[in-house]
Amino acid sequence: VGLAGLLLAKAVCMNSILITDGNEKVVEGLKESLKTNQGPEHSTVFCCKEIGIRQLIWSEKLSSLQVPRAGTFDFVIGADCLFFRDYHKALVHTLDVLLSSNGQALLWAPKRGGTLEEFCALAQEKFEVQQEQVYDDEVWSKH
Repeated sequence: VGLAGLLLAKAVCMNSILITDGNEKVVEGLKESLKTNQGPEHSTVFCCKEIGIRQLIWSEKLSSLQVPRAGTFDFVIGADCLFFRDYHKALVHTLDVLLSSNGQALLWAPKRGGTLEEFCALAQEKFEVQQEQVYDDEVWSKH
């Protein structure tokens, strides 16, 4: 999702975006990409005013004190992050810590061994869950 986060920061003029990954090497690569894409004299190709990049490890013990602006995020996006069943509870809790009361999590995941359905069943204990299989006709036609 790091690349998607950078693309959002370029395309959408929002106040701030926090881009996270659990892998420290990915986080360092994202920071380098951000630095590379900022122009001379602090000009930038990004429309977003503030871009933060940090490591975030999902945890059932994560507290709002461990995350800047916890409970204030309007959107959390994720992709292909449901395949390890052992992390489902941690992801649900992390989303609960991050999202504002009206926030939305948008997760893209393939149907793989029942993990999508299992995650959705668990997430329904805390959130309203909707699944869209054909979210875009053009993308769907490429399958």
